[in-house]
Amino acid sequence: MADYRGVIAFIVIFAVLIIFAIYLGSNYPKTGSAPKSSTNAASKANEAQSNSSSPSQSPSGSAPLPLPNPPSNNTNPTTSSSGQLTCLSNYSTLYVYNGNFSTGTFAGWTVSGSGFGSGPLNLQLANQNNNYHQNRWSNYDGQYAATTYKQTSSFSPGNLSTNFVVVEPYLNFQITSPQNSNLYIEILFNNAPMIVAQYDTLGAGPIGTFAYATLNMSSLRCKSVTLRIVSNVYEPFSSDENQFIGVGNFYQSSFPSQTNGVVVNSTLK
Repeated sequence: MADYRGVIAFIVIFAVLIIFAIYLGSNYPKTGSAPKSSTNAASKANEAQSNSSSPSQSPSGSAPLPLPNPPSNNTNPTTSSSGQLTCLSNYSTLYVYNGNFSTGTFAGWTVSGSGFGSGPLNLQLANQNNNYHQNRWSNYDGQYAATTYKQTSSFSPGNLSTNFVVVEPYLNFQITSPQNSNLYIEILFNNAPMIVAQYDTLGAGPIGTFAYATLNMSSLRCKSVTLRIVSNVYEPFSSDENQFIGVGNFYQSSFPSQTNGVVVNSTLK
């Protein structure tokens, strides 16, 4: 009887040990893995970090479209394996700040002289009030443009300038201008003119009809440059009233956009 009781006790003890071993095995982490509680904590921490630092995406998951007038320094300068500076834009199109003058002011631009007046011209109101030279303002993608036109035959010298970092090879814009060596657009680096361009848009339409134009800035990639619109015209009693310039819609792009035949002279230094 004693032997029988001993066998039963042995079986009970053995069963308890097996159950205890199974219990430990189900709760003990496998080799090389974190405990369940740690895994959940790490997962939550990673999720919180992702939500706080990741850029927002469009619903489709594609890159967001460029917003109107993003900051002109919206760049991501990095160093390549060869040690050279590489300048990348977040978008294939990047507007120069207030490059379309949509603020109705020259915000972001430096004004010199009185040629461009105190602010850009509202082309829609100008057309309504017959404030144009012979023909209505047309073919402009927007409402405001900078111009030296004053509804008079008297013109004053002046220029507009703004700074930005070159992150795309081309600067596209719209312009209306007759051929005149005193009306031009230039890109300066360290205050030295690097690109100077003159235009004649009369072949694309009467003065006041805007054409598309492009400056190739590929040699200035990653450099901080100055864009300057220059009018050195001064004709207090001239009967030729079309010696003015109108410009706007400045933006950097991966692709050029230029109306054929509008460039009179373009110099790259």
